[in-house]
This record gives sequence, C-alpha cells and structure tokens, in this order.
Amino acid sequence: RGAINLRIKLTPLQDVNDNMYGIVVVVDDLTAIRQRDATLNVVRTYLSPRLVRHIQSIDDLGLSGDQREVSIIFADVRGFTTFSEQLPPEELMTVITRYLTVASDAIELHDGIIDKYMGDAVVGLFNTQLNPQDDHAARAVRAALLMAYDVRALHEVLPPEQRLGYGIGIDTGVAMLGNVGSPSRKEFTAIGQPFNFAKLLQDNALAGEIIISERTRNRVKDLFALEALRPRKIKGYTDFHVMYRVTGVKKGPQ
Repeated sequence: RGAINLRIKLTPLQDVNDNMYGIVVVVDDLTAIRQRDATLNVVRTYLSPRLVRHIQSIDDLGLSGDQREVSIIFADVRGFTTFSEQLPPEELMTVITRYLTVASDAIELHDGIIDKYMGDAVVGLFNTQLNPQDDHAARAVRAALLMAYDVRALHEVLPPEQRLGYGIGIDTGVAMLGNVGSPSRKEFTAIGQPFNFAKLLQDNALAGEIIISERTRNRVKDLFALEALRPRKIKGYTDFHVMYRVTGVKKGPQ
C-alpha cells in the first residue's frame, strides 16, 4: 500500500475513584485525505485561487493523463537575446519579470493556466482537466489581445531601450495532459502536436503579432478580425500553407 498516515488518540478509562483500569485507542486512517491535500497543493501551483475553488472533486481530475482538445498560447519576447547583453543581471531580471507578469496576468484573467516559463517565453493552456472550457479558443485569443495591449501600456513607463514586444502563437488541437516528471518532482503539462505547432506559430510572429492556426481560426472567425498570411517558417510542416494574424475584435450588429 505504501506510506500511510494515521492519527492515534488515546483516552484513559477511569473508575469513580480516578483509578485507571484501561485505555481506549482510536486510530483514524488519514492516508486518502493526505493524498488529496497533497494533490490539491500541487493544483494550487497551476491555478488561480478562483479556479481552485471551482474544483468539485480532486479525484476526478485525471492528472495522471487525459487526452482532450485544448488551445495553447505560446508567447515569446522578441529581441531578448540582444537586449540581455546590454543590462546587468539584476536589472535584466527585473525587466523580464515585468514582461512575464503581463503575459501571465492576461492568461490567468481569462482562466488559462500557466504551463511553464521558458526563459523569456510563457506557455498557457486552455480547456485542460483543471480548467474545462467550451470557448477555450476564444479565451486564448482574448488573452493574447490583452497581452499585446498591456505590453503597449508597459511601454509607456519603460525607457525606449527596454521596450520589447511579444510574438504570440495559438493552436487548437488534441493533446495529452497530465503530470510528468520524476517521483520527487512533477509538472503538469501538455504533450503533443498543438504544443509544437503553437511554438512554430510563435516563431512566425513578429513583435506585437498574434498568429493563430487554421484550427483555431475555425473556432473564432466570427469573433475576431483575421488576416490570412503565408507562413514565414514551416520547419518540416509540409502541409502548413496558411496562418492567420489577429487584427482585432469584430464589432457586433449596429
């Protein structure tokens, strides 16, 4: 069974003269409770407190592996390598933290979860077993638009030499999601084609651009203004012939 957690309570048995003639031992098996608490603590590292409160049953999350359709946002700061060579380490960390905070806040505001940070890049997931969403593709695009807007706002308070831009890619597709890693350290992540393709779309994006796949476009074309583009990089995807730049939100009926 492995390690177990027990709570033992001892109560003496005494007569009317306070003479002890026995003891009652009560043993509570807390193993399942401790395991749920440990899993919930891990979940708290992925989700905002509001999303944690919405979890009905930790046992039904399927963190060991679940295949489902997700939307993945991949955002990377443009020009960071050259920029990083111009600042001392302490100042560099302060600046990049501000950019990563903007990206993270935009993702979490739309109930996405942060998959990982990769240097100056951030990956967000929508419609995992931790944050199920029917409108996951639209949420990912809205998060990207907010990210781009907030970066422009950040530029208002940064000196010109620190004004960088995000290149953002979004793909929608079926991925495997769950905890991966060693027994001592696990991370919740997405594995599969949508992650790789979102990364490729991000590689195609110029600073300030939001590039989405055709799969994502099919989900959000009625909500956002899009411009079809030829890919700038295909990296072995021979069937990759079109991508879409998000140019804004479509206006409703007048």
